[in-house]
Amino acid sequence: MGEDRTEAPRPPYRTPRYAAFLLTGAVLGAVGAVLLALLAPGPEAEGGSTVIAWFAAVGGLLGALVAGVVGVVVEKVVNRGRPDPARRPPGSG
Repeated sequence: MGEDRTEAPRPPYRTPRYAAFLLTGAVLGAVGAVLLALLAPGPEAEGGSTVIAWFAAVGGLLGALVAGVVGVVVEKVVNRGRPDPARRPPGSG
C-alpha cells in the first residue's frame, strides 16, 4: 500500500542571548585590563587611576566586541543545517 512519508519535525532555530554574551565579554575584558594595568611594571606617575580607567574602558569594549563575534559563531555552529527563518524563499508566506 502507499506509505505516508512525513517530514520529521525540525528542531527550532536557536539564537544565543547576545546581551549576556556582550555583558560577560565587557566585564571580563574590563577586569582583565585593570589587572594588566595594576600588575604591569611601569613608571610610578601621577594619574594612575586615569590609566586604569582607560584600560578598563578599552578592555571592556574589546571584550564586548570579541564576545559578540563568539556569539555569532555559536549561532552559526548550533544552527548548522537548519533554515534561517529570516531567509524564507519568496512566496512562502
